This record gives sequence, C-alpha cells and structure tokens, in this order.
Amino acid sequence: MDKSIERLIKQIQDLSEIVNRFNSEAVQIRIVEFLLPFVELKSKPIKNTAEQLAPIVSKEEYSKQSFKRPGVKRVLDQVMLTDFFDTEKNIAEIVKHLNDAGNDFKAPEVSGILLALTKDGRLKRYNSQVNNRFLYIRA
Repeated sequence: MDKSIERLIKQIQDLSEIVNRFNSEAVQIRIVEFLLPFVELKSKPIKNTAEQLAPIVSKEEYSKQSFKRPGVKRVLDQVMLTDFFDTEKNIAEIVKHLNDAGNDFKAPEVSGILLALTKDGRLKRYNSQVNNRFLYIRA
C-alpha cells in the first residue's frame, strides 16, 4: 500500500478513537464538522446527487401529470351528503357504489374509514341478523 494511504488510515483510526470517546452524538458531529475543513481531499468533487437521482421530467410535463385519486375519506364525505346512507348498506354495497362512481377502492380501504365515521357519530353500525355482516346507516 502507498505510504500516504497508510498514513491517512492511521490518522482516521486515531481520529475515530478520539471522537468515539464522546458519548453525545451531537458532540461527535460538531467535532467532525470542525475538522473537515482542514482535511485536504484529492478526489473528484461529488456531483449533486439530487440532480442525478431526480427523474428526467420537464416542469411542463410534471405540471401536466395527473395527481393521485381522492382518498376514501374524501369520497365517503361526499357520499354522506347524498341520501345513499338513508337505508342500510353493507361494505360490499358501499364499495360497489364507490367504484360505480369511478373509483377503485377495496373493502379493507373503506372499512377503516367507515369505522371512523361510526366513532364520530355520523354513521350507525350493527350486525345483520341474516348474514352476520356489519350494516351502516346514517346516524
């Protein structure tokens, strides 16, 4: 190995022993930040990694991209404004109604929001006597 590399390795080991004596990570960082300007690096400068990792999309294309669909909560809040929950509905009927309106929700996504609406007192929930499923109706 080159003598300069061996000397650098020895210096780094000595420095790490000194820095690691401090228990506080914040103190360790401040010591290293203080010493870094004195270190001469003879390597290529590091390019901006954000530019390297950013997708190659122009600002115009980005502004034209469609954003994600509205969430289950927002859609269910809109459905609550209609008369849909005036009659008893199970989760399958609710999901079918949401998907017929142009959404693509699954029952597990909807069930958590329905439970939250029940806890808020906006819906009532009870077990069906026929098929042992939860039924939801406006409170």
